[in-house]
Order: sequence, then structure tokens, then C-alpha cells
Amino acid sequence: MEAIEVSQAGAALVQDPDALTQGTISKVFWAPPGFGKTWHLREAMARADASGSATVWISCKMISTRFPALITRLESLLGEAGVQLALSREMSPPVVAELIVQNTANVPIAIFVDNFDDITDEDTLIFFRLLSMHRSGRLRLSLATWNRPRLDLVQLGLDQKVEILGIEQLRLSTAEVVNRFPGLSTKEKKRLLKLTGKWPGAIMLAAQLKVENSAAVQWLDHLSPRLLTYLQEQVLSHLPLEMVDVLLALSQIDMFEGSLIEKLSGKGPGWEMLVRIRDLGLAHSCNPDESLFCVSAPFRTHFRTMFLRKSAEFQSNTCQMMAEWFSDKYAYHTALQLADKVRDRTLLATMIEKAGSWRLAVDGSNEILSRYLPKLDEQTFCASPRIRLADALHVARSGDPELGRRKLNELRETMQFEDKLSIEVEIVDALVAISEDRLASRDKIEQLKQIYTKLPGTATLLHADVNYILFFFYYETGDLHNAVKAAQRVQTVLIATRQDSSRLHLEVHLGAVLHSMGHLSRAKVCLKSVIRESRDSYGPESLFEALASLHLASILYQQNQIQEASALIAKSLHLLERTEIWCTPLILGYRVAANIARVGSGHAGVIETLGRADRTAEERRLPRLKQVVSILRIIENIKSGKRVLAFAAANEIGLEKLARLDPPNPNMPPSMDSQIVVNFARVALARVWISSGDAAKATDMLNRTCEVASANGATNYRIRAIALRAIAEDALGHRQKAIESLLEAASLGQHENYFRVFLDLGLPMERLIGIALRTLPKAQRYLTKYQYLSMLHEAFQSQAQSISVLAGGVELTRKEMEVVDLLGAGMTNAEMAKTLSVTTDTIKFHLKKIYRKFGVKRREDVIPKIERDFR
Repeated sequence: MEAIEVSQAGAALVQDPDALTQGTISKVFWAPPGFGKTWHLREAMARADASGSATVWISCKMISTRFPALITRLESLLGEAGVQLALSREMSPPVVAELIVQNTANVPIAIFVDNFDDITDEDTLIFFRLLSMHRSGRLRLSLATWNRPRLDLVQLGLDQKVEILGIEQLRLSTAEVVNRFPGLSTKEKKRLLKLTGKWPGAIMLAAQLKVENSAAVQWLDHLSPRLLTYLQEQVLSHLPLEMVDVLLALSQIDMFEGSLIEKLSGKGPGWEMLVRIRDLGLAHSCNPDESLFCVSAPFRTHFRTMFLRKSAEFQSNTCQMMAEWFSDKYAYHTALQLADKVRDRTLLATMIEKAGSWRLAVDGSNEILSRYLPKLDEQTFCASPRIRLADALHVARSGDPELGRRKLNELRETMQFEDKLSIEVEIVDALVAISEDRLASRDKIEQLKQIYTKLPGTATLLHADVNYILFFFYYETGDLHNAVKAAQRVQTVLIATRQDSSRLHLEVHLGAVLHSMGHLSRAKVCLKSVIRESRDSYGPESLFEALASLHLASILYQQNQIQEASALIAKSLHLLERTEIWCTPLILGYRVAANIARVGSGHAGVIETLGRADRTAEERRLPRLKQVVSILRIIENIKSGKRVLAFAAANEIGLEKLARLDPPNPNMPPSMDSQIVVNFARVALARVWISSGDAAKATDMLNRTCEVASANGATNYRIRAIALRAIAEDALGHRQKAIESLLEAASLGQHENYFRVFLDLGLPMERLIGIALRTLPKAQRYLTKYQYLSMLHEAFQSQAQSISVLAGGVELTRKEMEVVDLLGAGMTNAEMAKTLSVTTDTIKFHLKKIYRKFGVKRREDVIPKIERDFR
């Protein structure tokens, strides 16, 4: 069809409806007003055809004169689709659209509207209901436009909302924006033109430029009363983050004081707007000194400046409101920080109660209670049974279960409990008992299960609480199969009760558990879903996204997708370092970052990353993070050949003690942080023993580790332990056992594409894989695990040319490092050639390069340096 102006399209449709409508209706295509461009019919038809949809064109101008013909055609099309729906000529296009959508199930309609001249308030509300259907997935709504803006509504962010929904849209005309502010200087107009693409909407540009108050107010005064009412009732519920930034900034700086906000709310500067933001759920848990909302940096600067200038009453009101919001969203850290900021002890107590009190001691937030419980006055503390419950459990889980039990008994003797609270007391009683006697904890878990069966109803938050406790217990003690089952029960309740933020928090942990179990594909799906949903609900850089990205980066690293993992971990650590958060995510984050740094930048990159982690541990006073950094340094020194340094550091930090080879103290409660330290310490200790020639001890420890990991379903850790055991057995000369262990690890890792577990073990693993490939019978070479070993060998070969190892102050290639290793073991040239499956001439070539790098001329001179730097 020849391209024609849209202004002619209405008449063309009425004259020949069949020219535009063919086949089954499959999509809603409704166009709001434009942003200064002309929309051609050919483009609209191309979009409809690309989606496989027929199109129905509805123009507001048709309502009075030509709408009956279109109504007839619509009814005919709907009849062909099996839908019977009576339409009236008095209905406006949005009303028709909503009726059709509601009555056609999975048969959406393609509708075009060519201007908003006759749109009513009712139509506008319907439009946003259609947007809501689009967001919920009931409808795929696409919007297009061709007119110049007819309403200032478009300038106030509707165009941005369209962009957020992923709907096609055209930009505001730059000339139209400039003409809105005739009082701007030439320089400001030029800046306006540059900013148009980044900040659509004249009011946003005005905020960026901080134009004169008179010009902005003059523009604002042109808005009709009806549009102002609409703005107050509707637009604030559908604004994107960037628009919220600007409105908040405008409400708090002097630019719009007494104009925009008073017209919108009538309740004084700032308050109504902040309430709106709270209701929209655009905030997330983060350090209030850095960012109070998920908003851009310019707004944060405006807000902090404004906040410090306002009265104490305003600060208190704002903090109270935000604290209540954060608490509702399970963002305990920020809620309590804000409550503490206004020095309101009653509010602080309320926030602890709203956060669930004793739940804080369950999910690893003991440090929060340590910080804030002492700040409560005695009267407030004693009056709240939930806070006293929190205190009892906090003390019990912090290493003094006897005192925790006494506090709980005192609470029972001095207070009467309602039904719901009495169940909470039973839950805390079981948790205190677990802290008292870890060996009998299984019985107490059965007690919790009995409590669960007595709970009233089927899907209450208490059901979620009990299963959440079970989940954390199983997770901390390594029972991953039961942890997943408990998490799924919690997930069901949280979906039923619409506790979205709590569900996202849980799903991050669920993704981590699936990762530990070796279900990398399922974990990736879970974590990507969290990232996507957190962006939709909380905007960019939310805490949920950071935590999910951290675990996803770890998975991608394991699968050797280094570039993607690097981008994710950099973004995640950037936020976590600015956020008051528990230790575990930081431990995992720096470990992944260090591994990625080694691949990209070698030894120097790892040292830089670990230095950054050390600084964070010092600033935050996180002893466990400091322990992990020390352990990672030991592993890095072994990888780099600095064995003397590694052995000295292992003795200095007491690596064997950290690895907990002896039975643990039964009175110590399980701790996720401490278990991570133990796991890291065991891997490091095994590598230290192998490097020091005591591979037999490493083999014994790794055998026990494999048994425990297998029983708990921790496939990820099991693969790592088996692969390391293969290296230990090879070092002992048990070549066949080593190959069997290698094949076992390959069988476990092949289905989820585990790569880095093997690649990170370096030259000994590369050598063992090469031997295995050469010695396996030809009959087995069609097996998947053989092909998997071939892929690993190719990955090693591709690294060999690109990665050099910095060791003992000398930079060596991987091949040179291999020769140095054998040279230090006292092998002759012939023995080295046989071990590496090369000629003696090749060995001599490598030796000459090694001598030159060490500044020596003979084997006798280089061996002492090897002994000093690499043993």
C-alpha cells in the first residue's frame, strides 16, 4: 500500500475497511499522541504484519460521524474470531479497546487512534488499565504516534512510561522543547538540544538546566485544572524512575517551591510526593548516606542538600515514612538506619518489631541486633515481647545459649501471649534449643515441623517463617535437598500473600542453593528472573539485583564465560561495597572477582583485588572476610609458584585450625559465613599439602570431604574436591586412581559445563587430562566424558599462549612454569621430555629462556633460586 498521511487514514478505512483488516485479530495496537513526527500508514502496517496481526484503525474523529461503519466491521471481525460483543457508537476508542480485551481472552485487538482531541478522563483511566494488563502479561500493547503533542501530559512523562514498558515511541521534537522556554540563553538552548535524547519531556530538561523559576512556573500555569487533577491522580502512579527523580528534586529545591507541589498536593512541600514514591515501591535497601532511593546521582545530591536544610520535624517525618516503607519490604538494614538517624527510640523499636524481631537473628542479621538493641531504653525494651524474643535468640546464637535460655524463660514467666505470639515463642524456643545442643538439632527441627502442622490456615506468613527457618538451618548445615524443599514451600506462601520483596530475597538464596547442588541451568533461570523482576519493581542497582548478579557471575565464571561474569561482578561489588550488608555476599564477590582477575590480568590483578577486599574488611570490621582474603592469598601464591610465602602464611593464620579437621564445638551455632571459611580453608590446605609433598594427608581429607558433599547434595563442592583429589593422587604416583578421580569429576561436571574447576588447577590438571586422553581405550572415546575432557584440554591449550604466570618476581609462560616445576624436582632433560611428551631439544630451548629470565647460565645456579622462590 502506498504511504499516506495518517490524517487521511480514517477516511480510507471507512471507505474500504477490508483494505486494512485481514485474517485473525492478534494484537492491541493503540496510538497515543505524538512527539513531533509524522507517522506513515506503511510503517504502521509493517509493524502489524511483522507480528502476524490484522489491524483495526479507530480515530477519535470517527466517533460522531463514521464510527458506526467501523463498529459493524469490528463486530464482524470479532464474530470470525468466535467472540460475540455488542459495541455502541457512543463508546470512545479506549472503551471499545477495553471491552474487546476483556471479552476476547487470548485474542487481543490491533487498534490505532490518531489523536487525543476528544479523549475524556474516563478514557485516560482505561488507557492506564490497558497498560496494567500489558505489564501483567494479559495483553501485548504496542503504541505508536504521528501527531505533534496536543497535551502537556505527554511532556510530563507519558512518553517515558511508554519507553519503560518496552513500547515503540518517538522522541519529543527538540525545537518544540526549546520553544517551551523562550527565555533561555543561546548556550542553554544548545544544551537543551544535546539533552533531548537523554531526558525526554520539557519539565525534565528544565530541572536539569535549573532554568529561571519564572519561566518554569509560567509553563506550569498553562496547564488546565483538569490536567493538574489528572497529574495528581494518575501520572504519579505510572512514572518512570527518571521522572520521579526530577519531580522529587523539583519538590525539594527552591525552583518549584510553592508552585508544582502545592498545586499537586496542597499538603506542603515534599510530603505528598514522598508518600507517592513510597507507595510506588521505587526504594530499595541501601546505605542512606549514599542513596535513599533507586534514583540518579543528580537527584541524590539534590535530596541530600535539601534534607540537611529542612527542619528537624521534616527530617523526622521523612525518615519515619521511609523507615516504614523499607521495613515493609524486608529491607531491615536501611529501615533501622533511618530510624536511628532521627534518634527516635520508639520508632527504632517499632522498626525492629515490624522487621520481625527474632527473624533478624534467623537470617544472619545478628550484627544488626548487636548494633540497635542496646540503643533501646529499658522501658521500651521490656514492653515489647517480640524485641525480648529477638534478644533471647540473638544471645543464644551469638555463643551464649544458656543466657539466651534464661532470657526466654524470664519472658515466659512475666508475660501472657496471644495465640500468634505464643506460636512465635515456640519457634524461638526450638531455635534456642538448637543453639544449646547442635548435636540434638535434628530433634528440634522435628519440633519445628510439628509447630508447622499446628499453624492455623494454609498460607500465612507464619507458615513462611517456619519454613524459612528450616531453609536456613538446612542451608547452613549443608542439607541442600531439604533446603530446596523448604524454600519452595516458603515461595508458595509468599506468592499467595504477595510478599514480593521477601520472595525475591528468598529466590536469591534459592539460586545459591541450586548452584551449590550443581544445577547451574536451573540456578541461572532463577537468578535471571530475580534480576529482571527487581529491575521492573525497584529500578536499576537494587540490592536484590546485586545479590542475584553475584551468584550468576559465579556460575558464568564456572562455565568459562569470563566477559559476562566480569561485567556482572563489577556492577554487583560496586553496590555491595556501598551498602551495609552481611559478610557472606562480600566473601563470595571478592572470591569471584579475584578468580576473574587472574584470568584477565594474572597475578597482579589478583593482588589488587585482594587488596581491595582487605580494605573493605578493615573499614567494615569483618574478621571472616579478612580470613578469606588470607586464604585466597595462600591459594594465589601456590598458583604463582610462591610456595615459601604460601607455607608461611598458612602457618601464620592457622590454616589447619580454620579447616576444622577436628569435630566442631557442639554448642556453636551453625553459621553460613563460618562454613564458607571452612570450605575455602580445606581447599587451600589440600593445595598446601600437595605442594609440600604431603599429598597423602590431602587425599585423606578430600575423601572425607567428598563423602560429606555427596551426602548433602553439594555437587559443586564435590566436583572441586574430586578434581583436587585427582591431583593429589597423581602427585603420589597413583596414576590410575588419579585418572579414575578425574573421570568421576568429569562425569559430574560435563552436563552443566563446569570448566574453571579444572582450568584453575593449572599445569598438573592439564598434564593429567593429557595423559587420560592418551591412555583411555579407543572403545571409550565416543563417551561424553571423553569428549568433555577433550574440550577441557583444548581450553588449556588456548590459554597456554595467552596467559603467563608471574612467579618469584619472574614472568614465565605456562610451558616454562611446567619445566621449572620438573627442574625443581631434580629431573634430567630426558626425564622432563618423557614426562611432558616432547623432545629433549624442546626442553633445552625452554631451559635457555628460563636461565636468561633468572639471570643465570647453568642448571646448578637456577635450582637454588627455584628452591627459594618456588618451594
